[in-house]
Amino acid sequence: MLAPFLPRIPNLELGFLYSFGSNVSTGRFTADYLLPFRLSADSVLFGEAHAEGWGFWKTPTVSITTPAGITTTTSTSSNRVDLSLGGGYRTMLGANSLLGVNGFYDASRLYNDWYSSGGVGWNTLQILPGTMPLI
Repeated sequence: MLAPFLPRIPNLELGFLYSFGSNVSTGRFTADYLLPFRLSADSVLFGEAHAEGWGFWKTPTVSITTPAGITTTTSTSSNRVDLSLGGGYRTMLGANSLLGVNGFYDASRLYNDWYSSGGVGWNTLQILPGTMPLI
């Protein structure tokens, strides 16, 4: 909807999703950016950034019954933010095989606190005989 009004930036994708119902109403904004560095015809080094924001505009009402003398505290969150930064390397091993490695740092903000983690992984792909080749 907004693409005609925004400048064209290669490898940047923006999105917005609105969900609504009788008890819950949320909006979600996403942004993804990929920066590839071609090392050869068959290999690429890449950096990637992902951001996502959630807004909870209407939340369900919860009723809790407790025995006398017990205190119950409930908490709601009106938003959430997720960030992911990382990169990796991918190479073609012939026309039908791909091999790659990657690493990412992730952070999430929920209930006014930040939580973070990191991860590493690998990718492999093999096209079997009789199917469409990658190249």
